Amino acid sequence: MRPMKPRSLVALVVLLLAAAPAFAARGLEEPPGLGKVVKGARGTDVSAALASPGVGAGCKEALALTDLAGLACRSAVASALVRARPLDKGADLTARTTLLRDLAKAADAVTAFAPLTPPPGFARARFDALAAVGRALMAGSDELSVLPATHALAAQVAAALAETPAPRRVACGAVQRALDAAGAAGVGIEESGALLGLLTSHRCLVDEERLASKPKPVALAGSDDAKKVAASASAQGAIADYASSRALELERCAKHVDAAERPVDGDKLRACLCGAMARWRFPQHAAGASGEIAFRRASVAVKLDAAGALADCGPVRATP
Repeated sequence: MRPMKPRSLVALVVLLLAAAPAFAARGLEEPPGLGKVVKGARGTDVSAALASPGVGAGCKEALALTDLAGLACRSAVASALVRARPLDKGADLTARTTLLRDLAKAADAVTAFAPLTPPPGFARARFDALAAVGRALMAGSDELSVLPATHALAAQVAAALAETPAPRRVACGAVQRALDAAGAAGVGIEESGALLGLLTSHRCLVDEERLASKPKPVALAGSDDAKKVAASASAQGAIADYASSRALELERCAKHVDAAERPVDGDKLRACLCGAMARWRFPQHAAGASGEIAFRRASVAVKLDAAGALADCGPVRATP
């Protein structure tokens, strides 16, 4: 084999250096904590976790994989392992809050994962991973949220949750991402309905923090300006809530967003979203109002006519 010429060698090095960051950015950046929980558990405990409700039949084989299927399986098994431990020591609480943070990072990693050449079944694998992470987050959130005030660690749990992004809100967001990915994955109504049931049963579609922090100026409550502001807020909320209830009908528009869920072509996405919503009739108390409807990492402005039908739609704007 002839030695490579210096000029050719330089060109090769430049090519590799240029390609490395792009390749690294296309990798699945799973938080290592999920795998550590599984590897650190006894074999009998892992077997019991694999038999837990919600853990897929092929999960045992997927545990060793480094792809989306592996991440989905490790999320489910790590969640089952941690929640199977008693919650009576500080270390038990730390394990749970650490798991919740790792699962939140896993949801972000799955959402950001955008291989240059997606393998066959990639859309379905993304949905399965987001669904598994979302269910694990929801289970972890439920466990801590129902802890009785008389529990020995109740005060520590409250303090830990104050330092952690609100678990229920994070869990709701992960489940919603799975639902957003359902259309591209060709998921049936039964699976989508189960996830939608999680959202509704956990009041994910209700912005409780906004309601709790809503100012109540007693002195201005009866003023005309206050009434107009309240009516406007109520109408916009009704528009958003109605759109959330029919979110599955917008799934066919997922083909107009990229792997990061940002619009590929704003005009095509607007035409698709507005075409679907043109068949809707919003609640009467929202008639004549304007608002924004979110879809993936974008939103579309809408204006309703006096009958609650779509009078104007667009433009689409990307959201953070």
